[in-house]
Amino acid sequence: MSTQNYNTFLTNINKAFDMISSQTSVQFVERTNQTEYITFTYTTSNSSPLGWQKNRVNGIKIYNITYPAIIAHEVMHSMGIMHEQCRPDRDQYIIVDVNKAVEGSRHNFNLYNDYAGHGAFDFGSVMMYQSTDFAIDPSQPVMTKLDGSTFTKQRTGLSAGDYAGINHLYGPVNASSAIDGTYTMATALANDKNVDVTGSSTTDGTSIILYSASTGITRDLLSANQIMDIISSNLYWILQRC
Repeated sequence: MSTQNYNTFLTNINKAFDMISSQTSVQFVERTNQTEYITFTYTTSNSSPLGWQKNRVNGIKIYNITYPAIIAHEVMHSMGIMHEQCRPDRDQYIIVDVNKAVEGSRHNFNLYNDYAGHGAFDFGSVMMYQSTDFAIDPSQPVMTKLDGSTFTKQRTGLSAGDYAGINHLYGPVNASSAIDGTYTMATALANDKNVDVTGSSTTDGTSIILYSASTGITRDLLSANQIMDIISSNLYWILQRC
């Protein structure tokens, strides 16, 4: 990567961060010695791991280095946000025919019942594909609206629905502890979402139960410092020179 492209990439990574942080409590901190962080690498495609896992470095790959909103799209995947067309209620709004998508791309249209859509289905979301994305034949769209009409996507910025969703996930957090060692962290934005940390300590391996609406999912607890990073909504990052 040339020095000019590197500087362009770095500028647009920061624009993507600013785009996300401008209307949310999420902050992006350049990595020093943190063991879990995001790396950005210039490649021939755009991709990111989904969500954050203990002891994993999230490697985000970017081809469109001149588009801050595309970078933001991939960063939001690392934040645990799935494509809009994958939300469990999507069939109330769109028709998806994965047989019309090229092999190797069909996972982008999977329906994820463990993920909760927040607010109304958002055709303007930066996480939404357009009808012909990954289509084998552009005249045969993979997705249409219920009336059969097609739709386009936008990659200029986050929608109001995108910001609402991030604030639902990473909203202001209140932490309280019980006498029996169970810690509860609940967002002020949604009474139906909380994190219960059970056990007498916050060391690695302690169990937690995540509740979003009526869904309960057990996960291994992060370390105490990692929990504090989640509470403060800090994500660490570096840009790899290639």
